[in-house]
Amino acid sequence: TSSSTSTHQPPSSSLSSLTASSSTSSSSPTPDTSAPSAHGESTIFREVREYRESIMDRWEIIYNAVTIEMDRMRKDKWFIILAIMTGLFGILPVIALTMVNISISDGPRGEIFNARDFYTFYSVVFTFLVLLSGYISAKNITTQKADRSITLYLCRPISKLDYLIIKFLMLAFTLAILIIVPNVLLYFIVLGLLRMPFLWNLEHLWVLGSLMLYGTLIVSVFSMLSLAIASSTKRLHWAIAGIFIFLFLTFGMAASMQFILESDLPVLISPWNNLQQVGAPLFGLDLPFDFPWAYSFVILVAYVTVSLAFLMYNINKVEVLG
Repeated sequence: TSSSTSTHQPPSSSLSSLTASSSTSSSSPTPDTSAPSAHGESTIFREVREYRESIMDRWEIIYNAVTIEMDRMRKDKWFIILAIMTGLFGILPVIALTMVNISISDGPRGEIFNARDFYTFYSVVFTFLVLLSGYISAKNITTQKADRSITLYLCRPISKLDYLIIKFLMLAFTLAILIIVPNVLLYFIVLGLLRMPFLWNLEHLWVLGSLMLYGTLIVSVFSMLSLAIASSTKRLHWAIAGIFIFLFLTFGMAASMQFILESDLPVLISPWNNLQQVGAPLFGLDLPFDFPWAYSFVILVAYVTVSLAFLMYNINKVEVLG
C-alpha cells in the first residue's frame, strides 16, 4: 500500500507546504485544496491532469470535425472538377515546356531548370484558386448559415472558437492538397525529366522549400479572406462571387492607380500583388514592384487580421442553442 501511494506523492516542496497546512488546519476553517485524495493524488495535480485531458479531447474533436468536412467535400462533383482542372492547368504547361527545352537545347540540362516556373505556378492557377477557396468556404459556412445548421455545430462541446479553427484548418488543408501538392509533384517530375546528378538535386532542394513556404502563405491568406466573405452572407452564389470580385476589384484598382500615379505603391491595395512581392525573394527573383517586400508583408498581416475580426464578429452574432 505504501509503495502504490508513494508514486502519487507531490514533490518535496509541495509536501512541506502540505505538512505546514495540516498543522494549522485545526485553527483555520479554510479547506486545503492541495490535500491528497483517497487515491493519493492532490487536488491541484488532479485539476492539471483533467485540464490536459480536456485539451486533448478538444483537439480530438477538432481533428475529427476537420476530417469529416474534408471527406464531405471530396464527394462534391464541382469540387472534383475544379480540383482536376487546377492540377492539369498548373502541371501540364510546365512539363510540356520542359520537354521541349530538353529536345531543342544543346547546353547542360541544368540550365533548363528554372525556379521561376514554380513561382509562376500559383499565378497560372490563380483563377482556380479563387474559385476553389470561394466555393469551399461558401459550402461550409454560407449554407450552414442559410439552413441554420450552424447553431447545431456551435452546441457543446464545440465552441465558436473551435468552429473557426475547424473551418480554417479544413479550408487550408484542402487548398494545400490542391495547390501545393501539385507544385511539389511538378518539381519532382521536372527533376526526373532532367536526370541530373544527386548532388545537383541537393543543391536545388531550396526551391522545394520555397514553393512550399510560398504556397502556405497563399493558402493562409486566401482561406482567411474567403471565410470572412462567406460568413457575411447566406446566399451561396454571393459568397462564391464575393471573393472573386474582391480580389479582381482590388487588382484592377491597383493597376489603374499605378498607371495614373506612375508609382508602384498603389499596388499595396491588392492582396495578390502583395503575395507576389513577398514570394519573389523566396525564389531568388527580382521584386516585381519598386518597394521593399516588407511593406507587402505588413499589408497581408493587416488583411488577415481584419478578416479574422470580421469573421469572429459574424460568428458571434449566431445564436447558440442551450
